[in-house]
Amino acid sequence: MNRRETIAMLAAGLAGATTGAATARSREGRTLRTVDPANPRDLAMIYRKLAWIDGEGFGLWWLKGRRYAAVPPTYIPFWDMLLGTLFTVRDIDSDTFAVTSLTTTFYTDIQSGALLETFHNPVTGKEVKVSYPPARPSEHRYGVQGRLDESPAIPGTSATHNYALGPAFVEGDDVWLRADFSARAEPTDPTRQAFQVEDLSTFFGSFKDVADPAARSIPAGEVFTDLLNYPAWLEMGDRNGHYFSRCFGRKVFAIDAMPPDWRRLMSDKHPDILKDPRAALRG
Repeated sequence: MNRRETIAMLAAGLAGATTGAATARSREGRTLRTVDPANPRDLAMIYRKLAWIDGEGFGLWWLKGRRYAAVPPTYIPFWDMLLGTLFTVRDIDSDTFAVTSLTTTFYTDIQSGALLETFHNPVTGKEVKVSYPPARPSEHRYGVQGRLDESPAIPGTSATHNYALGPAFVEGDDVWLRADFSARAEPTDPTRQAFQVEDLSTFFGSFKDVADPAARSIPAGEVFTDLLNYPAWLEMGDRNGHYFSRCFGRKVFAIDAMPPDWRRLMSDKHPDILKDPRAALRG
């Protein structure tokens, strides 16, 4: 989920699933805006409302899923995943906003649900120590044309990135938005292996929520899949294949609305973050 923070918005050349603009009916006496998914500003607005908050505020995402190793000709379930992202949004100007986010990642045993500290790799037969991404805040800025800051360079590599937002699809009161990110790091040392990742997200929510100017913090969901190289700590060597996950989740606006298993693991591993998430986001 740290990578999903790097998904930016590309506005040019995007088409919606609707023909022209879509209009939602009024809600509780309020006039809802006309939303055209093919319009760059509307597409950016759909992304902001589904993925974050339209305005300033605090929110959280949770994702649950399963990690697999694709080892031709089959794939093998490795562990379950539970991720939580805390975030705050602040406006910079009428077209620009910043998101500060912090993601915690937990890998759990498929059968018992216990947190994995070590993992018996069924492909290699080795017992390896599980490596978790650090839980620390980062800030990214977004505008109509996309994310405005670059990802940090990886020492010893030449990196390329590709961001794509859209299209957005509207069917009745449902709206779906695709947001994809890919990156490849080519080592300057030819004896080292290149690293590549593909992140594929689909955000979804209520079209009336998106079209309602008064609805700033709206509920939304996400379906997420990634494909990437095996991490070095799994000690897979030069085996052919890749590593992928299939996840689903929700955006909420209070710690108590997060899944109980995430709150239990946070209480054990990150009690300070759980106690004061806003302080954790301030670093």
